[in-house]
Amino acid sequence: MKTNDRKYLTLSGNPLHVPLWKTFHQSAGVQAGVLCGAFTVAADMLTNNGALLPLLLPFALGAPVVAANAKMLESMVIDAAFNTNILCMPFKPTGKALAIDTQPADLHTSVGLLSKARGARNMALGCFAVFGAGTAGVLAELQSTMPDSMSFATALGAVAEVAAPLLATWTACAHRFNKVVNGEHVIVSAPPKKKPAEVPEASGLKPALSRI
Repeated sequence: MKTNDRKYLTLSGNPLHVPLWKTFHQSAGVQAGVLCGAFTVAADMLTNNGALLPLLLPFALGAPVVAANAKMLESMVIDAAFNTNILCMPFKPTGKALAIDTQPADLHTSVGLLSKARGARNMALGCFAVFGAGTAGVLAELQSTMPDSMSFATALGAVAEVAAPLLATWTACAHRFNKVVNGEHVIVSAPPKKKPAEVPEASGLKPALSRI
């Protein structure tokens, strides 16, 4: 990442001007999914000698896939608030490129963008609440139909490995826009990517390697 870009993030929290695949592992959803999967597998190894590993391993390895889905859902939340068409921007730029300045000097977010940041925060919290309540309901139903503690532990691990990336992603989204609402971060027009300075070639001279 370029030094002058470090303080800028996209609205979805990724470093500006850096391909998503380079920083995907740093997202809250991926980290939560991987940690949850590792904890579930480790718990099975310690308590059940890995008997349930064939069932749990696909969920643990699928954490990045679930996290990718969580990022798309997060982008839909942001798109609804800012009307930025984030999912379409790679194919059809909208001209509404915005960025979050995490180290503002004397800048302030405009009233309109501040309202949209508040809306994105509230929608992310709403998604968290709805999905969290649904997850709790699923676990309660599983507990009532699966009295065996080890079977319930397996179901708990499987559900948690799907829920953790989603809930972590929405939490990070709400936290990011809450900083904007509180004035710690500022939403600005995305600065263009600075190209590396070109070294002018001396007139009439060719690179030495071209003569070899």
